[in-house]
Amino acid sequence: MFEMVIQYFSGFWGTIELLGTIASLICVYLAAKHNQWTWFFGAIGVALFGALFFEFKLYSDAGLQILFFLPMQVWGYFYWKKLAESSENDSITLSTDPYKFLSILFAIAGLTAINGWLMLNYTDASFPYADAFTTWMSVFAQILMIRKYWQSWILWVVMDVFAIYIYFQKELVVVSGLYVLFLIMASAGLVKWYKDWKGQTV
Repeated sequence: MFEMVIQYFSGFWGTIELLGTIASLICVYLAAKHNQWTWFFGAIGVALFGALFFEFKLYSDAGLQILFFLPMQVWGYFYWKKLAESSENDSITLSTDPYKFLSILFAIAGLTAINGWLMLNYTDASFPYADAFTTWMSVFAQILMIRKYWQSWILWVVMDVFAIYIYFQKELVVVSGLYVLFLIMASAGLVKWYKDWKGQTV
């Protein structure tokens, strides 16, 4: 078993997967800590996983990584930097209106249906609807996170559950295991950011 793991990671895509995993773990850890360098490691992980997902025909995820997440890392870095400079509290956290959050969920459902249908009928994508769902869940979670809304972690938690299943089925064992860790860390991030927000409202 150990030899199989070594052999896998000695290959090109195995190395890409490992490096992307390490960068992404650092990214999520720093995000929970409100550290703006989360976006630097996020950019590294995004670029590596974008290439990996395209190789494994997860086109929605691949497009998400390169066309959306990569520029979002730049926006996130400078936005968080601006927040840190304008406030003495680097961990400032906001809460979005419940009705706005509900509208976001409806938007995710609608976009998933359209995206999944297109992928099903016009590409050879694997898990077209599930992949589309994690794609749009990630889009809105990323935007909410950049704006420092604690509800972003709710979306990350749900997305991680679906991602674990998809990547395990595609035999991306390390990525699947990574998302198990993401699920744990996102749950911890949800608790921390919620407490940060409650601490600001008392």
